[in-house]
Amino acid sequence: MTRATTIVSTTTRPPATTPAASLLESTLAKVKAIDASKLSPGDRVTRSALIEECESGLAQGSCKMWEWVVDPLGGPQVDFVNLVDYTRIDAPADAQKFVTRCRAMAPYIDQHIANLKHGLAAGKSSSVDAVKKTIGEVDALSSASIDGWAMLAGDRGSAQVERGGSRPLPHRSHQGAQGIRAAGDRALRPVPEE
Repeated sequence: MTRATTIVSTTTRPPATTPAASLLESTLAKVKAIDASKLSPGDRVTRSALIEECESGLAQGSCKMWEWVVDPLGGPQVDFVNLVDYTRIDAPADAQKFVTRCRAMAPYIDQHIANLKHGLAAGKSSSVDAVKKTIGEVDALSSASIDGWAMLAGDRGSAQVERGGSRPLPHRSHQGAQGIRAAGDRALRPVPEE
């Protein structure tokens, strides 16, 4: 399970401008420089897998998916609301770290929107169906009470504790629930553009 200590990235920077792309390029060069004929069969497989992984990562980066992909199944409007389902919280400090993650959602979404606007200005977009579904999801979240979101749904957490789970503290404490409400309100109820 993901520990609550991990913080959500506050940007969706293009891979080509991040250290990740440089790491992929340098790793690919180093792995290709290894003479496969001097490796054991297992190490040859590992070498091939590393080359494949690096090339795949670089190819994905070249598609600039951050500029045009709108995902109704795995976009931030889905992932963030369900974050509690795969975050382990064992202590009040973990709950506070979870709230910190929630607060990082709004800047992430703002950057995601900026990336999509940049792509749209360049003539890129997802399919109409994906965009319409995503808009419907965001509209539903925006019009619903935050108290009904998975992050604050008390009954889901109670069932997990009864089964011996170690989690659902973020919505159990008043401070945690207030922090999540404020973060959620900011993330999906941004200030309208003029």
